[in-house]
Amino acid sequence: MTETFTPFSYQPAMVDHLASNPRSALFVPPGKGKTVATLTALDQLAICGRFKAALIVAPLRVCSITWPAQVERWAHTNWMRVANLRTNEGMQAWLDGDADIYLINSELLPNRLPQMFPPKSKHCPVDTIIIDELSLAKNHASKRFKALRKIIAKIPRRWGLTGTPVPNDYLDLFAQLRILDDGDRLGTTITSYKDRWFYSDYMGYKWTLNPGAKEDIDRRVASLALVMMGGDSDLPASS
Repeated sequence: MTETFTPFSYQPAMVDHLASNPRSALFVPPGKGKTVATLTALDQLAICGRFKAALIVAPLRVCSITWPAQVERWAHTNWMRVANLRTNEGMQAWLDGDADIYLINSELLPNRLPQMFPPKSKHCPVDTIIIDELSLAKNHASKRFKALRKIIAKIPRRWGLTGTPVPNDYLDLFAQLRILDDGDRLGTTITSYKDRWFYSDYMGYKWTLNPGAKEDIDRRVASLALVMMGGDSDLPASS
């Protein structure tokens, strides 16, 4: 039996931020309802005729259990047809373009994406990509996200969700933002990012933020991400 979604006081801002910004992110702690807020934003776009379908990249359990359960749970989202790209049926749905939500776990990206986006093919049944747990993309050399960067230009709307945007330090932000905004805010290479905002020890092993760099990066992040971190996060909450 479906439920009527009654948002908490902080969730409408999450929905509005995503629906209003084709390149955007939610830096929001776990348990705050990022999934239902994201689905609600998709539903709003669909009502306006501005949503085709979404490819959701997520950890395996979240991909297989959380997203399908949330789609089915809410009265305003259970119209969405879900396809899991781990299965042959899901891949056929991708080829036929007859789902609204396509789910793939990040481990499958290097193997599945070449099948989903073969060379010279213009087939792309989605206009939205959602990276759930965006911090998985923090490693700029990751094979998974290198594979994703090869095809992401085909998808105009890009959203990222995470509760841990800086799991180690501010170096982690570079690859996460680049996959969403093509390097508009923090640059297109990790080398230029380091050279602009950091200094290193003489061996180049340890990188430390320059004076004022944190505040400058925070301003750039704030133009993309709605931040509701608080607690132990280094990022200030968005005003």
